Amino acid sequence: PSARELLASQLEFSARRGTDARTHGRALASKYWVSQTLDVDDVLDASADGFYDVWGEAFENVADGKLPELEDLLRQAPRFADDEAIVVDRRTDMFLSSLDELAREMCAMAPSTRARAASLARLVSDRLGGPTRGDDDPVLAAEVARDREQILGNSVGGCVLHVGHLSKGQERHRAVLFKALASSCDVPCRLVRGEDYCND
Repeated sequence: PSARELLASQLEFSARRGTDARTHGRALASKYWVSQTLDVDDVLDASADGFYDVWGEAFENVADGKLPELEDLLRQAPRFADDEAIVVDRRTDMFLSSLDELAREMCAMAPSTRARAASLARLVSDRLGGPTRGDDDPVLAAEVARDREQILGNSVGGCVLHVGHLSKGQERHRAVLFKALASSCDVPCRLVRGEDYCND
């Protein structure tokens, strides 16, 4: 089964048993949805499996203001071209687990936090398509769209993408992957969205 199918079956099994090992990840996803920031202490390591970030026109004006449930997103076809949920879940994303190992190896010899952060940034950039000028880069946007279509086309329904499966990524994808790998390298970082946070 695909990573998305495995995630869906694990979530369904947990719901039937009344237990969800992904409650911490869901709590962090909700915090990020509401505050648009995760602090340095909000680590996206294995204990935060199930964290997800939704993006797209369909989610901009959610009627009740609540974060859509991951289980629903796994079944929901994208309504607009940019609808997606980026999931951090090492239990169902073997590529993310491999990236954790690679990040640890790359950062092990770095003499300082700054050097580890630079090594991690290079890893994330290399993994997601190399250097970019930002979200307004039309070439990167087209590559991200093709990568996304290929990943979604290889699985059944839904708008959920595992962050480790991406081979191209814009700023939001890179930020989530960096945050997910940062704890592996002992690199403190925040995850923020929006001009209010990014301009200070």
